[in-house]
Amino acid sequence: MEHNKNTRRPIDMFKDYNIPMVTLDVHISCDTFWNYSYHIPIRVNDYYDDRNTRNINNSRANNASIASSTCEIGNIGHVDPMFAKLESYLVDYVIDRIYEDLIRTNSQIDIHLLLKKSRKFHIHGRTLEDILFPNAVSNSSVNQHSMPNNTVYICTHC
Repeated sequence: MEHNKNTRRPIDMFKDYNIPMVTLDVHISCDTFWNYSYHIPIRVNDYYDDRNTRNINNSRANNASIASSTCEIGNIGHVDPMFAKLESYLVDYVIDRIYEDLIRTNSQIDIHLLLKKSRKFHIHGRTLEDILFPNAVSNSSVNQHSMPNNTVYICTHC
């Protein structure tokens, strides 16, 4: 059964246009490390099950009021193990890069702050789908050479 282009799942759109990756524009929302941002390429298939068996949309009704212990904003993405995997990868990526930069610049005070603050690094208010499949991708003007971009903020304060 062929789906109408307007009702197809985001993963189908990616496959139609042969887009195996997205680039996430990752920023740190922290008064100390605010100037760090990274363009991180992500292979969609590493984090998204194209059979749609584990994504958040299938379990949203059963978990309508999910909140984490670190953040008061509903973290509906955290019920998804693949969201947690992506979040861990992004958080580890930025912590490693910031740490390397602080070592290189001999910023001992900031290294201490990073180690203290990094325990709180997380993504909230997002789902796996809206991170991996930005709205622009569902637009029919996407071509096979495009690489979607989406902004993700690493929260450091709740």
